[in-house]
Amino acid sequence: LKEPTSTINKMRNPPKTQTAVVPNPNNKSPSVQTPQTKDLNYKKTKKINAKQVKRELTGHVVTRWYRAPELILLEKDYTASIDVWSVGCIFGELLNMIKENAPTFLDRSPLFPGSSCFPLSPARANTVKKSGFPHHSSDQLNVIFSVIGTPSEDDYNFVTDEKAVEYLKSFSQKKRVDFKDLFPAATPECIDFLNRTIVFNPQ
Repeated sequence: LKEPTSTINKMRNPPKTQTAVVPNPNNKSPSVQTPQTKDLNYKKTKKINAKQVKRELTGHVVTRWYRAPELILLEKDYTASIDVWSVGCIFGELLNMIKENAPTFLDRSPLFPGSSCFPLSPARANTVKKSGFPHHSSDQLNVIFSVIGTPSEDDYNFVTDEKAVEYLKSFSQKKRVDFKDLFPAATPECIDFLNRTIVFNPQ
């Protein structure tokens, strides 16, 4: 999972679970793993300088379910942390492929399956106004906060836009859900990986 995001001269958008390289379950040999792969998505590939730390926001980037909070909040500059977030989302989705975590295919879903994403692609109906901002239960940030909890002021001190800060303050307080409760069959290493990649503050 980390190899595509560690490429220095290219950044791929968006990483998705269907492009992941995974061991072939039909291979019984313990010493040889034949990977299964699917075509990579290079729709918005862009070259970057190896020394470039920040990337200018160029528009509506990254598929909604894997979109980092700083992109949702329209931060003008962002770093490779957006890819770290995406990898964490993909990893969580892969954990749902384990039967003990999701017994049937109906139980499997992305980690953050939002159906809208204010202000990039807001919900068209059934929104509730809070402090002047539209809110919907399936909006991407709302879905994210249902898992990681509502961020504190310290968590969003990286946000530069005052309107975005006001928007964050309009969310109801939600408690963080332990990833171990979401993925009971996950190893401690897997839970640690999620805790290190699914972090609201990119700094």
